[in-house]
Amino acid sequence: MSERGFGESRDRSPGLDRSSTSGSFGRDANADNVGSMFGSGAGADLGDVDQTSDQASQGLTQRAGEAVDTVKEQLAGATTRASDIASKGVDATASGLNKAADKLRDMNATDGAQGMAGVAASKAADTLDSASRYLQHADAGTWMDDLDSIVRQHPTQSLLVAAGAGFLLSKLGK
Repeated sequence: MSERGFGESRDRSPGLDRSSTSGSFGRDANADNVGSMFGSGAGADLGDVDQTSDQASQGLTQRAGEAVDTVKEQLAGATTRASDIASKGVDATASGLNKAADKLRDMNATDGAQGMAGVAASKAADTLDSASRYLQHADAGTWMDDLDSIVRQHPTQSLLVAAGAGFLLSKLGK
């Protein structure tokens, strides 16, 4: 509304005396002076407007709460699906590491590698088995904690490994 009060508008309706309305309807029109000017029912309508406004506000709040609940449910479902997919991938990786360790042991036993080659093959097989067990028994939180610890203990090596992995992934992506 402009700086002018209700009775000071440019409209000059017939039969409306500006001098008598400008005092009653300046900036502070309320239910009492509206009721005295237009009849007792008009002032009551302003109270109804307040009540309707409160009801609308409560309705909006309730709908917003329902929308938040719906989003939470959908996010929980998506998180569960992502966790299931990741779990399947981890299981497949662990199984692959286990098979690689078994093949390495079989090759070592068949070839009868002795000396440093045999020790290296046996140590590699043990490392693959250890990694397989770790993947099968640890959860994502444990992985992140362990990774954080390794990066803090060996920051330069971690940066080099990350750069190498990024390079390899970029070559695979082309």
